[in-house]
Amino acid sequence: MDYTLKYGHGELRVQLPSGPGSEVEVCQQPERSVTAADEQDIVGAALSKPIKSRPLADIVVPGERVCIVTSDNTRPMPSSKVLPGIIDSLFRAGVEPGDIQIVFALGIHRKQSTAEQRELLGPQIPDELRAIDSDPEDTVFLGRTPQGTPVHVFRPVARADRVICIGNVEFHYFAGYSGGAKAILPGVCSAETVEHNHRMMLDCGARAGKIEGNPVRQDIDSVLELLSVDFIVNVALSGEGQIAYAAAGHPVAAHRDVCGFVDRVNRKGSARRSNLVIASAGGHPKDVNLYQAQKAMDFACQFAADDAPVLCLGECSEGYGNETFAEWLRNTSSLDDVAARLHAGFELGGHKAYALARSTHGRTVGLVSSLPEPAVRDAFLHPVSIDDNGVVKIPAELMTSAVQTCSDTLHIAILPEAASILPTE
Repeated sequence: MDYTLKYGHGELRVQLPSGPGSEVEVCQQPERSVTAADEQDIVGAALSKPIKSRPLADIVVPGERVCIVTSDNTRPMPSSKVLPGIIDSLFRAGVEPGDIQIVFALGIHRKQSTAEQRELLGPQIPDELRAIDSDPEDTVFLGRTPQGTPVHVFRPVARADRVICIGNVEFHYFAGYSGGAKAILPGVCSAETVEHNHRMMLDCGARAGKIEGNPVRQDIDSVLELLSVDFIVNVALSGEGQIAYAAAGHPVAAHRDVCGFVDRVNRKGSARRSNLVIASAGGHPKDVNLYQAQKAMDFACQFAADDAPVLCLGECSEGYGNETFAEWLRNTSSLDDVAARLHAGFELGGHKAYALARSTHGRTVGLVSSLPEPAVRDAFLHPVSIDDNGVVKIPAELMTSAVQTCSDTLHIAILPEAASILPTE
């Protein structure tokens, strides 16, 4: 039995062992046939019928400085498909091109090249529109959230007359869901702001698919009391990366609408947990580095029975992706070590090491990647190779571990887009 899964910009074949007494369940989003015209219609419908908001063209007025915040290239946000409709609405309202600025929300990610920015914008965006990366060191202090987070926002966003946020909504391993005000916090905030927000991930309520009682999401939404976000457009993607759903309007109401769609279609599988989970992070950009691919491992482990092994595919062409993350992995050897260090002094990057150690604790997690074997082992993972024919075979140690968690039928779960789905509650 072979399964083809995404890996970087390509695919890999994973070969399952043959034999009786096993069953395979593929857990993924339902397949949809979405054309480019369909995507335009979905976005257009959302813009024409905003939720708890006037249409965008009725909100802005000529002469106002408008800032559009969108995702950087570590996120699968199809900015080039959403921006044209927003810009058209602004032009119809009389806003001049010189008064529109597009900001890529980097958070604490690396800067992008001009070519990377242009690729995200696509050919339909006029050249006269300015596009810049956010800078966590050029910020304005706006106050503190009720949770005590000091909010420092990228100066051009803080000083804009109108702020529009766009984003992709999917499960997030401690913020509940991506999207909404997350474009602002952590998107265009200082490292200090991000650190204060992210340390709340240690709370038991900070988990994927949870909004109510999630302190991280509550803190994110609280930023709207300090910075006015006038309009958002959020989308949900199909398994093929096409826009399957969109909502626009109020920054909380429209976001929650898309969260509801994601919850309906992206909770998969039975309540039974599997003896072996084989998962792809979803290919580029979700597996561009281990810092990003970690999310898929976190979700994949939730499909696994106690102590059951997991095999993840994530190319990690840019290595670990974060120097602090790398330093923590190299200098801690267990979940207890990471947790003790994090509680002693929370540090961005270290929080990812904690999340990785927490999700892999007590089970064998294999990783197919381009990382050197020592780097994989430093990350609490087991390196798994690709044979000369480009095929991944399940290592004997994973199969042995899987059988040990099985009382009758060996249940195997295949997750083609592990970073996008959760098991049924």
